[in-house]
Amino acid sequence: MTIKHKVLKDFQLLMPDKKIIILKSGAILEEYFYKTKDESIQIDSDVINSNGDYFQIIDWKQELISRMRQNKVPQPSILAKKIIPLIEEMFVISSDRPSNDFEKEYRSKLRELNERESTLEKEYRSKLRELNEMESEYEIKTQKLDKRSLTLEEEYEMLSIKESEIRKRLKEARDREESIKDMEFEIGKKERNIDKILLESEKNLDERQTEMNIKLEAKLKQIDEKEESLKIREEEIKSFDIDKILRIKEKLINYYNSIPWYHNKMESFRGGLDDIIADFSEINY
Repeated sequence: MTIKHKVLKDFQLLMPDKKIIILKSGAILEEYFYKTKDESIQIDSDVINSNGDYFQIIDWKQELISRMRQNKVPQPSILAKKIIPLIEEMFVISSDRPSNDFEKEYRSKLRELNERESTLEKEYRSKLRELNEMESEYEIKTQKLDKRSLTLEEEYEMLSIKESEIRKRLKEARDREESIKDMEFEIGKKERNIDKILLESEKNLDERQTEMNIKLEAKLKQIDEKEESLKIREEEIKSFDIDKILRIKEKLINYYNSIPWYHNKMESFRGGLDDIIADFSEINY
């Protein structure tokens, strides 16, 4: 009897050549062969037997009833009850021994499948437990990584702020350096001007000092001449007769005292002269 399986939902199958084949939902596998338009692909029986959620063994009786319903045969259940015994009698139950052998083989396969399912269930639970542990470890590591990432972001932000401050300070330092260079240039320029002024000042001072020396020598010469003149005058004064000087002084005092009398005399004379001039004018008129 041909073993058939029905694909319950889409199943991705990885072939030995790393090629992925998708078994579409509703497809029928005969003797573990998946048939397409171009080829017939054999599938490992362990893959089908270990994925009971994706593959189901087809019961020919249920398949017959399903086909009758698809073809819209009236009363498929009643008709199947009449046809199935006839099919069993003609094809399936041709002899007791083959039927018993098939039954034994079917039960053996079913037992193997149950054992395989139990083993897979245990492996699944073990893998699931390992997966949960790995997931917990992953969450812990993820939290640590998130915390480390946050710390790194904060450190990066702080470094960015420090970098901005350093760049700002470097710019200020460069500006100050340029300003200092400008100041040094101006200072050098002023120093050169000062040196020039000092040279000119020294030259002027030398000229003025020379001029002052000449004037001083002239003054000293004049002083010497005056000293000589004074000495001569002093000698002359010393040679004067004191009595004669006193008599001259007395005459001068008397002359000074007689000045008012002469003044009055002159005023009187001027008055008389004015009268004479006036009379003379009237006579002429």
